[in-house]
Amino acid sequence: MADMKAIGEEIVKEIQKEIIRMELFVMGHYFDSIKYRIQGRKLIIYSEVKYAEPLEYGSYDLGRLTQNIMPNQSAATAKGFKKKDLPRNVAKLMPRGMVAFAPMRRVIYNEKLIGSIIERHS
Repeated sequence: MADMKAIGEEIVKEIQKEIIRMELFVMGHYFDSIKYRIQGRKLIIYSEVKYAEPLEYGSYDLGRLTQNIMPNQSAATAKGFKKKDLPRNVAKLMPRGMVAFAPMRRVIYNEKLIGSIIERHS
């Protein structure tokens, strides 16, 4: 049986390495917000900071993600949502540019890395 706790801890560390590699570590709240939880046989990796989704998916068109950032806006209004539409204190924390940095996906979709982590803890 796999040690889900050890796998979760190692995946979080790998994501934090990506954050450092991409120089997003200056956003200390984001670095510290990467967490995991075990739900049955599932391992859920997440961050609760409001700007985590734009960092992961990019800020060019956040229409489908806006409900988490600005829940009082309708999805139709949010379709053209851009970084400039974020609250100033949140937008200020985001790196310049509109690209997706995707530190979580760079780790989670790396089959070789995830496979080796699972193998070590099985």
